[in-house]
Amino acid sequence: LRSPESVPCTPAQPVLFGSEMAVRQSMYPELVTFQGCEDLLRGSPLTTVLRRQGTIFRTSVGSASTYALSAKVGRIDAFISHNWSVARYLKFLSLADHFSFDIAASCTMALMAIGGLATATGVLPYITDLSWRYPVGFMCRVLGMPTFVALTLFARELQGLLGSPGPTVFLDKTCIHQDDQVVQRQGIEKLSAFLSNSEIMVALYTDTYLLKLWTVYEVASFLALRPIKCMKIVPVYQLFAYHNGLLVGYLAQMSTIVIRSYTTFAWHELILWNGVFGLKTGVLQYRNITSGENIGAHKTIFG
Repeated sequence: LRSPESVPCTPAQPVLFGSEMAVRQSMYPELVTFQGCEDLLRGSPLTTVLRRQGTIFRTSVGSASTYALSAKVGRIDAFISHNWSVARYLKFLSLADHFSFDIAASCTMALMAIGGLATATGVLPYITDLSWRYPVGFMCRVLGMPTFVALTLFARELQGLLGSPGPTVFLDKTCIHQDDQVVQRQGIEKLSAFLSNSEIMVALYTDTYLLKLWTVYEVASFLALRPIKCMKIVPVYQLFAYHNGLLVGYLAQMSTIVIRSYTTFAWHELILWNGVFGLKTGVLQYRNITSGENIGAHKTIFG
């Protein structure tokens, strides 16, 4: 996006809510509302943005066809704030984790409950634990983590194939025209209005996030317009630690199955609990760092 050189700089204002926000909107309707230009308020289905592992993030170059991926809406569920210098696969992974975590976790827990019942009734196979001398189910542990990861990555893709668009999101490439310079400028000048009409802001945070004018402007504008709890920070590179925790937990579970089948050593329990602890820590860390309530912990962002 090109910088709107004619947009004047204004002093920072305190965060306002409720009736005070209504007063601000009446004072600056041209900045924070789409009054008189409602057609500019556009959003894209989340399933479109995440289609084919986030193909839309491959390049920042847009066209009339990418603009056609958005449509006029009355409200935006999530404003996606990001830098185009970040790799496509990192953005896809971050957004898939953020928007599909609850779906993946719920479906995986349901599947494991069914699997546990099937194992208990003898429908699914089991192994004999040589150290404790009793049958032990293993299918839930073998299939649970792969199912969770697969649903995290592809749940929204499946949702789109089933005809459900999912949440409406703002993505600059699809919601601001990239070819028509007149429409593009109008969209850029309404960036604060897009933020004002968004339920939450999802910031894909990296070391370069605060080095770019656009993302700094988006953060400052959103915090001036919306409560801080509506901002969700997704530290892109910390998600590697989260996924590594899942991998370590899964490998520990697989090792435990093999050890229980062929040995009687008790130290295999240490591997099991270390794996469970690593998995639990990874999940809790992910839920914690993506919460706007903990935004104060990110001192590099807010000073």
